[in-house]
Amino acid sequence: MDDLRKRNVLESVIAAKSTLHGSRPLGETWTVFDRIRVVEKALADAGIAEVAADGWWMRECVGDIEAAIIATGFDEKPAHADGLASNIMIAPDGAVQLVDFDEARNVDPFYDIGILLNEAFQFDDEMQPALEIFEGQFRQTSLNRCRLYAIADDLFWGMWGILMDRVSPRGGIEFLKYAQWRLLRCRMALRNPRFEFMLRTL
Repeated sequence: MDDLRKRNVLESVIAAKSTLHGSRPLGETWTVFDRIRVVEKALADAGIAEVAADGWWMRECVGDIEAAIIATGFDEKPAHADGLASNIMIAPDGAVQLVDFDEARNVDPFYDIGILLNEAFQFDDEMQPALEIFEGQFRQTSLNRCRLYAIADDLFWGMWGILMDRVSPRGGIEFLKYAQWRLLRCRMALRNPRFEFMLRTL
């Protein structure tokens, strides 16, 4: 994650993702909201009624995000669709390669960039240069879209972590700890006073 904060590395990563966005469509298309519905059913099948005491509230808020994004429209482009810094290889000379394409699908490019920025940065002013690289200029509406996608992504992975903690045979992996972190970050973002503003300015 420290490497992603270096301008030359960030430029190379965004260039690699942008190149993929301009390639031929992949075989599958989904949104993060589709994935939430899938894991929601899996949780119910596993007998897990709720992922947290306020899980229903987070799910309703993310439903509002989906409605806002659908209302404004979005593109579907082939994408890496993986925000983890560990799935980016950086050579000694600074060359960058994306790895681990199990999440790759046709998605909104702003989802692809939004989850990357959510991994690397905490504050808006840190994300602005990345969006300037991606679009050639900074647009507040793009930042808002990236932020909202990141909230939904945190909810999905939080739900997934809770499910894996219950059903996975890999008992040595801290699924619950991971889930709690992602749900905490989702919760904090939803409680941010700017959340409603972001919904209205896509």
